[in-house]
Amino acid sequence: MPRPPLPPTLAVVLWVIVGGGCAAPRSSPQAAAPVQLETSVPASRPSDADLKRRSTAHAHYTQGVIFELEHREARSLSEFRAAALVLPEDEDLVWEVSRKFLANQDPAGAAEVLERAAECPGASGLTLARLAAVELQRGNTEAAFKAAQDAIQRDPCVLQGYQTIFLVHLQRGQSEAARHVLETAEPYGHSDPEFLIQLSELYALLSAHSPAFRESVEPVQLRLLERAATLPIAEDTLRMRLADGFAGLHQDERAAVLYQELLETSPDAPGMRDIVRAKLTEAYLRGKDPSRAREHLEHLLKSDPTNVRLCYLLGTLAYQDRDLQAARDYFQRILVLRPEFQEAYYDLAEILLNLNLTDEAEEVVSKARQKFPQSFALELLSALVHVQRGEHAAALGYFMTAEITAQAVDPERLTHFFYFQYGAASERAGEVAAAERHLKKSLELDPGFAPAQNYLGYLWAERGEHLEEALELTRKAVRSEPTNAAYLDSLAWVLFKLNRPQEALAEIQKAIEHLEKPDATVYEHLGDIRARRGEWGLAVEAWKKAIGIERSDAVLRKLEQAGHPVPPPNPGESSHER
Repeated sequence: MPRPPLPPTLAVVLWVIVGGGCAAPRSSPQAAAPVQLETSVPASRPSDADLKRRSTAHAHYTQGVIFELEHREARSLSEFRAAALVLPEDEDLVWEVSRKFLANQDPAGAAEVLERAAECPGASGLTLARLAAVELQRGNTEAAFKAAQDAIQRDPCVLQGYQTIFLVHLQRGQSEAARHVLETAEPYGHSDPEFLIQLSELYALLSAHSPAFRESVEPVQLRLLERAATLPIAEDTLRMRLADGFAGLHQDERAAVLYQELLETSPDAPGMRDIVRAKLTEAYLRGKDPSRAREHLEHLLKSDPTNVRLCYLLGTLAYQDRDLQAARDYFQRILVLRPEFQEAYYDLAEILLNLNLTDEAEEVVSKARQKFPQSFALELLSALVHVQRGEHAAALGYFMTAEITAQAVDPERLTHFFYFQYGAASERAGEVAAAERHLKKSLELDPGFAPAQNYLGYLWAERGEHLEEALELTRKAVRSEPTNAAYLDSLAWVLFKLNRPQEALAEIQKAIEHLEKPDATVYEHLGDIRARRGEWGLAVEAWKKAIGIERSDAVLRKLEQAGHPVPPPNPGESSHER
């Protein structure tokens, strides 16, 4: 039976292990420093044969470096191999040569020199662990398993040995056995932060490979990371891995603190600070701290001012913060940098509508319509431009096209809010039956959506229809937002229509209490309620307040009927029917 291939995630981890893992990272040929062949002072004078072997190994290694600098890879690897085979007991040399073979996609060459080194008396557990990892990469599972066991037996503190056995178990689908390997390794890394962090990463791999383990594994990961965080860590890359570990467990505050420390203490290496800032931004976004996220994104944009993705993130965050001017600037920059960025047109148009810059919004929508095919967003924004202009009848055609487009390609775009907007525009265009239908659809999609409850309840109250249902809807809206003056006014008006003026008065007084600014309709309703109660003086007072806010022919007629006519408006002052 052929051996199944390693899953991609396992292959990546395996490459990290055999390509360096906890050991020094692979270097480029130009950056590679010559290996020091004589790593220690011998206990006794070396024999002439030993000296000759060292001299031969040194010559081969030097020649290999020369060929490497000349980009003659095959010749350089041949010389490096000769150096390692002549002096296999020099583990620094063997490790360096094995890394070169791996960097050149030659695991067989790496295995050859590691095998020779592993046969030497006193070979370290790390050499055996590296041999195990290379054998696993080559597909020699049994040889890898055996070498990893030998590595652990020789040195139980070598995590790479446990890693290989862990990966073999995962490859075979033996998740419980893989977990047991990690549990066996844990006691040996109590004072080694890199051991603890890497062990936590292996637990994360187990969790990704076998999601059923996630709930029980994540507390172990967190415990390992918290232990590592109490130990001194000098290397920036390891500190970043620690922060990444916390971020992966949704410990965003812990991760943010570590990323911030890296920004403050790490050397200003090219790209390093930008990488840390990007990770810090992600932590703040997940932690729902958009202001801090914006701060770091702005730093990133200074070093990369044409980065469209950064502009889009900043524009989105500014919009969420209701910093509409900043959001507008970012999206306008995107259209300059990348005119084909379709979504940016729609976001910018929405922002301009929120700024009441209707003409600018229409211009952006018009440009988008010339550049891109028909879409739900384009039709909806066209509708909203007309709504903002008060051209509700014109808006209805765009709403209808948006609905048809979404039904064909993306029905999920037809949300409760879409139908609420469609219903409101229909009512204002005088299409009452359509308004009722769309508002009911909005509530069908979200029965607790207070704006639709209020709007439909008030619509029915105005028409004197379905008053008991209207009462239930407006009461639900008020329960959702007890200080919303518009909702309180609607509830009062429904009660008035049900001929319950005492209850209506209590609700309209609450509405007035919570008004952010005087509202003519609310005071007109107060006057009507007072009149129904026979309180004509108070009714006239309320109607006059309504006229003082906004002149209305309907209110003027009520005042005339009450015997309190109001003088005609001054020249230039408008009058309209509500």
